[in-house]
Amino acid sequence: MKIATWNVNSIRQREGHVKRWLERVQPDLLFLQEIKCETAAFPALTFQAVGYQSDAVGQKAYNGVAVLSRMPFQVVHRTLPGLPEDDAQSRYIEVEAAGLTVIGIYLPNGNSRGEEGFAYKLAWMATSTCVPRMRILRRVRCRPAMRCFGPRLALDIAGCCGWG
Repeated sequence: MKIATWNVNSIRQREGHVKRWLERVQPDLLFLQEIKCETAAFPALTFQAVGYQSDAVGQKAYNGVAVLSRMPFQVVHRTLPGLPEDDAQSRYIEVEAAGLTVIGIYLPNGNSRGEEGFAYKLAWMATSTCVPRMRILRRVRCRPAMRCFGPRLALDIAGCCGWG
């Protein structure tokens, strides 16, 4: 299975790039971060035209994650388990496809909105059940699981969680 992740920094600005890349590379699953559009505005038809079904968790102008898939998938969670369902920042999508659980994450960087933004990041990371959730998925469900996020964010998590 070929899985990819891409911080698109606005799907409306990169829609054509993503479509051409999908046609050329043909991943089975593509996770997008920072789509910067509301869920209803996600250009699903563009990607459906090249053989991809999609689901998005968006918000106006900021954040947002999506998954594009050439295979059937089921969305398991649209918010990080442990956070309120009405968390205003769209940063998490968890899917099951072909016996694999895959989590797409756009972590808060803590730089925006000053102290409030940094406090949100710390709260998000404290609430974050990502690491234990991955271990539980592997142990209890006896199934492979993977997280998708950009390299800068991977380093952030590694430092935060003591992996690096």
